[in-house]
Amino acid sequence: MYAPLGPLHGKATRADLVFSTRPERRGWRVAVDFAVEGPGVGAMADGVNAVMDAGFDRFIRHVEYGEPGPAD
Repeated sequence: MYAPLGPLHGKATRADLVFSTRPERRGWRVAVDFAVEGPGVGAMADGVNAVMDAGFDRFIRHVEYGEPGPAD
């Protein structure tokens, strides 16, 4: 999906967010890829990556245990 989230809105010329799944021996592997391009967005990469990682971790915890866990 096209997803220029938060501070990327209005700055990203490309913001593709892709969720994918594949079967594994004991369940499923879920992955997220977030590709962003645009002027000045490289300086925000570490912060955006940290927020996306934390959100994805909460999503996986919710899927596995039925609760998202604490927000940081």
